[in-house]
Amino acid sequence: MKPITYSDLEKLHYREAVIKEVTRHRPVVFSLGRVLCAEKDEVGGFTWPKGTVFTMFYYAMMKRNDYWTDPEQ
Repeated sequence: MKPITYSDLEKLHYREAVIKEVTRHRPVVFSLGRVLCAEKDEVGGFTWPKGTVFTMFYYAMMKRNDYWTDPEQ
């Protein structure tokens, strides 16, 4: 088997889909931290004061049944 070269990349029709699906199942970063609330805001029925720090758990978002059809597949 020959090594893949840059000229071969355009022939790999499913490469982008495979990369996206692999990173959805096993993300490089599991959470995104320190999203700072710039001003007082209401989100999800809760009032958050200015300066609140949020962490988004990216791994859990990619496994949501209400967003993805059969997220474990």
